[in-house]
Amino acid sequence: MEEGTSGREDLARILLHFAQNKSSAAGCPDIKLTDAPQLSHPESSDSDTDSDNACGIEGFKLPGSVFVNNKAKPGSEQYGDRNSKSWACDLHFRGPGELKTSFAVSTDPNIVENVKNMDSLSDLPKKVGRIHDGRMVLNCAGVDVYFGMRFYPEYSRILLDQDKKSYAEAHRALFQSYIDSAGKQYSCPTVVIPEDY
Repeated sequence: MEEGTSGREDLARILLHFAQNKSSAAGCPDIKLTDAPQLSHPESSDSDTDSDNACGIEGFKLPGSVFVNNKAKPGSEQYGDRNSKSWACDLHFRGPGELKTSFAVSTDPNIVENVKNMDSLSDLPKKVGRIHDGRMVLNCAGVDVYFGMRFYPEYSRILLDQDKKSYAEAHRALFQSYIDSAGKQYSCPTVVIPEDY
């Protein structure tokens, strides 16, 4: 790293080192990296969301329950390079406030192993993977793959304003659609998300 400038890789190494130090200071287990982390470049700028192929994933349909009686409408999305080990997509809804959901997928062993071993995850039927609240690790053609989904607070609030059942249905339906479509890209087994996940 040179004074006043830095490359993306240098910055990533510094941020990773900082995160590991903070994690260790907080009493978290010491995680040894199995592979050098990779950086990816955005693949798309903010573009309109295709509700039948969201985040550029063929067949990733946004279920009607996520639009909350038209309080949240299809908006824009931005996603990274799907050819990298880790990929993410931010999906924005049109409506009051910052209505946003994020999705991630990774085959990076540094990420997958840490998520897979979280105590909060429970085994899926037939031991095809583990799941908890928008996080899933599936064994797909011999490779463990992490899938994640996160509702941001303002979007969660709009769903919860309807009722808890609306929130739960939207969360489960959207995660199911995401797993069904993104999982095909990794030859993942078909999984039905449990009602009580």
